[in-house]
Formats: sequence, C-alpha cells, structure tokens
Amino acid sequence: DRLDNYLQNPNGVPPQLHEIEHFEDIDLLKNHDLRNVAQNPYSWEALHNIIVVKRDLSLLSRSLEQERVYHACKEKLGRNWASISDYILHTKFGFKKQQEFIVDHMVKGRVVKKWRAHPSISEVIKSQKCLALNDFPYHVVDGIEHWCLWKIRDVITDDDVEEAKKDLCAMNVSRGDILNILHFENPPHLKSLPEINHIHLFCRRKIASKDELILI
Repeated sequence: DRLDNYLQNPNGVPPQLHEIEHFEDIDLLKNHDLRNVAQNPYSWEALHNIIVVKRDLSLLSRSLEQERVYHACKEKLGRNWASISDYILHTKFGFKKQQEFIVDHMVKGRVVKKWRAHPSISEVIKSQKCLALNDFPYHVVDGIEHWCLWKIRDVITDDDVEEAKKDLCAMNVSRGDILNILHFENPPHLKSLPEINHIHLFCRRKIASKDELILI
C-alpha cells in the first residue's frame, strides 16, 4: 500500500489517511494528547512568533491528518525495524540493512525478524551529516518547506547550520528563491528521536511562475 511504499522511499509525499490500508483497525491516537493538534496551517509570521519571539516549541504541531499518518508510520516501523534510528540510518545516510532475530516487546517478548542498519550507530567512527525534507512535517502553509539536518557521532554546530542554509539556497532554481529561513533544535523532552542529533529548518521560498522556471 501507499504506506509501505512511502516507508521504503520516504522522499515522496506522505500518504493520506484514506490511502493507508487497515488503518481503521488500529486506534492510532488512543494514548496521544490531541490538544496541540494544529487546526490551521502555520503562516511564516506564526512560525517566527513561536520560534523566535515566544520560544515555545511545544506550540508547533501537525494537523490531525498528519498526526494520524505519523503514528501509522511509527506503528508500521515498529513492526519491521529494530528501532526508528535504524530506519533513519538506512533511509537518510544510506547504511545497509540486514535482518536479525530480536526480542520484540511489542508482541510480548516473542523473537521476531526485523531490519537493523549496518553498521550500527555505535559502530560509526566518523561524523556524517544529511539534509533532507522532514518525512512528517508540521502543518504549514504552501510555500514553506520543513527540512531536517541530521548528524551522527557529533553535535550540530553553528557552521553546520550555516552550511545547510547555503545548501538550501543553492538548490534547483525550480524550487523558487529562498526568502527566509528559520531553524531550531527541540529541547530534550520534545525530541522524538534523541539518539540522532538533528535540527529543524523552515524555509520560505518565492514560488516561481511557469514563465520563470528554468528547465535543466
């Protein structure tokens, strides 16, 4: 189904809720607080107010649809991967994957076969970075992109952030010129994946018209 395809190739558009097979059999949000689900997409001004002025990152969230898709994907990953970190190492950093028998606490300790990244994060010696679109972005208006800068075996420095911003600005002109960039790192209690260092970047682009597009 579309969820399987997206998890195998996460650079595309996340599936919509109605495209996920058997999602109705899973109470995806039973244990999750929905009070902060975004009712309306964030404008650039709203993002700036939250990140720069209020500095309250807990105010950032996904739409209800995005949140349900996010938890559907997490549930699927939990069945097929040893950890989300292994999935990130494979899909973002290009690590090889191999299946291993592990004790799965999701199914009462049964031994099951799941994917692991190889090498594991503990075996990585040299630091590596990856700049990629967020697979499950926050609820933003059209023209705003949500990216993540991932880094393993080292902390993310100011120079890393500036390099990422330059990379965003240098991307194919068909994406539109960069107007503004905001970045932030979630505090520990808001990090969904603390095992791998990462920061979030929002970039607002000038949407090119058809006449302005340059075909390469």
